[in-house]
This record gives sequence, C-alpha cells and structure tokens, in this order.
Amino acid sequence: MGRDNEFSSLLHRVPDTDTQTALARDSSTLYLPLNPDFVARWDKLQSRLHNLRHHLSINGKPLQHAVFSPPISPHALLSGYAQSNRVGQIAMHVRQQADIGYYRFQVIYARALTMVENVIQLGNTLLLLLERKEQAQYLQQQQLHAWDLANIAVEQQKQSLLVDESNHRTLLAGRKVIEGRLNYFEKQLKEGISSPEDRASQQYLEAAKWDIAAASAQASAGLAMLLPNIFGTSNGGMRFEGAFHAIQAGAQGVANEKRSSAQHLDRTELFNRRAQEWAQALDQCRLEINQLDMQLQAHEQQSVTLRLQLRQNESVMEHARLSYEMLNKRFSSAELYQWLNTQLAAFFYQAYDAAHALCLTAQACWQFERADWSSSFITSNSWNNQFKGMTAGESLKLDLQRMDAAYLQRNQRELEITKTVSLRLLHGKDTSTSLNKEWTELKQRMVLDGTVEFALTKALFDADYPGHYLRRIKSVSVSLPATLGPYEDIRATLTQLHNQTQLSEVPGDTRDNLRVREQVALSTGVNDSGLFTLNFDTDERYLPFEFTGVVSRWRLAFPNPAAQHAMLDSLSDIIIHVRYTARSAGGLG
Repeated sequence: MGRDNEFSSLLHRVPDTDTQTALARDSSTLYLPLNPDFVARWDKLQSRLHNLRHHLSINGKPLQHAVFSPPISPHALLSGYAQSNRVGQIAMHVRQQADIGYYRFQVIYARALTMVENVIQLGNTLLLLLERKEQAQYLQQQQLHAWDLANIAVEQQKQSLLVDESNHRTLLAGRKVIEGRLNYFEKQLKEGISSPEDRASQQYLEAAKWDIAAASAQASAGLAMLLPNIFGTSNGGMRFEGAFHAIQAGAQGVANEKRSSAQHLDRTELFNRRAQEWAQALDQCRLEINQLDMQLQAHEQQSVTLRLQLRQNESVMEHARLSYEMLNKRFSSAELYQWLNTQLAAFFYQAYDAAHALCLTAQACWQFERADWSSSFITSNSWNNQFKGMTAGESLKLDLQRMDAAYLQRNQRELEITKTVSLRLLHGKDTSTSLNKEWTELKQRMVLDGTVEFALTKALFDADYPGHYLRRIKSVSVSLPATLGPYEDIRATLTQLHNQTQLSEVPGDTRDNLRVREQVALSTGVNDSGLFTLNFDTDERYLPFEFTGVVSRWRLAFPNPAAQHAMLDSLSDIIIHVRYTARSAGGLG
C-alpha cells in the first residue's frame, strides 16, 4: 500500500511533458522500469478524455450535431409498419448518421456493393445450411421411424409364428380326432356283426321255425276236424269248419314264414347298410386325414415362410438401427449443421453490420457531395430476427441502387470558378471581419511566431458573384513570393479552422464545419496545393478541403520560424488560389 501511494505521488510530480519520456528517467525511488504499454494506454486515456470534454471526435475534430433530428422518411414508416416495428425504433434507425469517409461516393459505393453481394451470398449459404440441417434432422427422424416400424414388424412376425404354432397344434389335435374315428370304424368293420346280434338273428330264425311248426300243427288240427267222430258216445257227422281252420292255419303259417324271411332279410340288409356306412365313414376319415396331412405340409411351408419373413424383418430392423446410428455418428450430422448455422449466423450478422455501416458511409458521402442531407436511402429495418435476417442483403442492395440512381439524376455540373486572394490586399478589399489584418501586421506576426490567420468571407465572394450559393471548394493552393536559397524548400502548413456552406438561396440555410481541421503541408510555395500531383478526376480520395465551404477561416503556420527568418523577411505577399464550384440563384449572378 505504501509503494502504491509513493508511485501515485511520483506520477503527480511528473511535469506536463511527454509522459513516456518523463517516466523513463532514472529515479532513486523507482527501480523497476514502467510498462510502456501501460504508459501508452494512460496517454490514450488522457487524449480521449480531452476530446470528450472539448466536444471533439475521436480523431480530435470538432463535432457538429444538428439541433433537430432529420425528418423521418414516409417510405421508412411504411416499411417499418409492414414489418410491425414501432415508430420509435423506426425513427432511431432513420436518424443514424455516419461519418464522411475519405473516399468519394463512387468508390465507397463500389466497395459497399461488393460487401452487400458478400452478405447476399452469406445469406444464401446460411439458408442452404438451414435446409441441410432440417434435411439431416428429417433423415434421422425418418430412420428412427423406420427402426420403430421394423421393430413392430418383427414383433408382429413373432406373434404370427405363435399363432402359426397354435394352428399347428390345432391341426394335430384334429388329426388325432379323425384317427380315433378311423380306428373306431376299422374296428367296427373288422368285427362286423357282434355276437349278441348274431344270437338275436339265430333266435329270430328259430322263432320263425317255431311259428311255422305251430301253424303246421294248427293246420293239422283243422284237417283232423274233418274226420267223423265214431268212437265217441255222441253220435254225429263231420265238422266242416275244420277245413277253414286248416286253411287259416296254413295261411298264417305262410304269412309267418314270409314275415320271418322278410325280417331276416331286413335285418341282414340293415347290417349290410350299416357296414357300408361304416366303410364310407372310414373312407371319409382317411380322406380327412389326407386333407389334414396336406394342410400340415402347407402349414410347414407357411411356417418356413413366416420364419424367413421374421429373418427379413429382423435384418430390416438391424439395417435401420445401423443406418440410424450412422446418421447420428456421421460428421455431417444435424449437430454439425447447427454449429455451422450458429457460426455463420454470427458471421452473417457481422458482415451485414459492416456492410450496413459502409452503406451509411456511402450515404454520408452522397449527402456530402450532393449537399443534400434531407435525402436518406439506407434503412436499418432490413434485418428481421424472426427470419434470421434473410433478404437483408437484397434490401441493402436495393437501397444502394436507389442511391446510385439518385446520384446520377442529381449530379449536375455546377459553376466552376477560380478566385485568387492576396493577403497583402485582403484587408483593403474586405472589411467585414477583424481577422484580416494589414500586411505589415501580418508579416510582423509571421516573423515573430510563424503563424497568420485570415478569413475568406461571404462578402468577398458576393462582391464577384452576388447571386451564388452552395460555394464549395474544389482545391486550394498557395503561392509564397519569397527569396529562397539554393536547395531550400518552403516549410509551412495550411489548416482550415472553420468553414460554412450556404445550402440554398434562402438566407440562414447554412451548414458549418464540414470536414473541418484538414491540413496540408507546403513545400514549393508556387501554386502549392500540398499534393505531389493534383488530380481532379483520377484521385479516389477527396482532395484537401474539397466540398467544404468556401466561406472559411484559415491558419498558415511556419514551423520553426527562426530557421526560416530570411525567407519570411523576404516574403512580399501570400496568394491564395481557390478553385470552387457554386450554383446560381438566377439574375445577373
């Protein structure tokens, strides 16, 4: 804790010079050298705090914010409502501003279009990966269903085998029943007429014989009645009814004989018919056994078929399981596509964000070059999280094409004017500002501290063309008529401190400090623009001070004026060559 306080006290005692140089000195108290990265971060933090507290950008340039936000485009409102956005979100998106880039609109537009094409390609790739992931998930689900169905088919086939075995047992039991009937009928046929039946038949025959004998006896008794009774005590003749008794007894005997024969024949035929029925039943049993044997053979073939089907279904189930495991274990699985979707979705949004930022920069360049800050083309509601930003690139491309079409329609040729200003004569020509001093005072200040400030006022240009507006610089060059020694160069810097652009013929419609604080270094002093080669057409970047307001304030500085004392003392004038464009409001101007 004591070393920390000592370190803090030493930091506070360091003079306000270069921090790294001051802290790098030897000290009797601090023995370990300071980390240069830490010191650099400290300097950067101080620089950021200074810019923040003095309303400067991160690069140290003054920030200019409009008092009122630009109006919301009706097209953005309609587009936002179509996507169910809130008005506050739409306004926030539309009011996004981007810094003006260092390159011209056409250059930024080409780069932005290339980035948007990459965003579109990434979107298509992401959509393809989403389809691949869903297709992989569908294949896995389909194969899982196939595995489940194959398992059900195997279980169903096993159940069919159980039913088949039950049917087989049923057929065997039916065959045993028929075999029992067959054995019964074979036994009956082999036995024929049973002993009781045979004795009954014999007794029937004997009874028939006795019936015949009784009839014969009765017939004899009737014949005996025809004989006269001479040996008795009674007297009388023959009994003629005896004949009829004899006839009746004979007829009855014949009838009994016929009846006995018929009964014997009937009983015999009954036994024969019963034997035939048994024989027919026996044959029927043999046929049924043959039929059951054929059914058993067919059942055996069916059992073989069912077992083959079971093996097939088991093979199908195994193949489905292997296919499902392969789909789950393969490298290009749904998990891989999910990971790719996550990674590419992040890349896609970052690419969209970068492309959108570049499109906003292109729009800022368009507004800067066309001096039209009311027109807006790039919207921020192209991204829709619900659909993972699909068609966001196409929307940006459409905005870029609309902006390019508007650029071609509004890129009219403006008046091109060259203005030569002599600082020696500027005080006498322009008395609207106190910044422009007499030449003697200016030269004295240049010799003493090496700086001179001057202003190009609106009155100075209105004296030439009173009806002009939108006066914007194309290039600025400086001529320094002075005496130089051999192999001696001018060492000076020209800095724009302030600029103002009148946007329309309406007074007060101005915009201040566009790309202010630009600076060039002068080396030749003869129509010197600060560039090696001044190219109006081929330079992709903006020229120094290009498109800034010609109504401006400047500082010309000569570093180390003591070393350039002879040149400054011989300086007879400072001539500013201003090439600028303007628009005419009509009239003689």
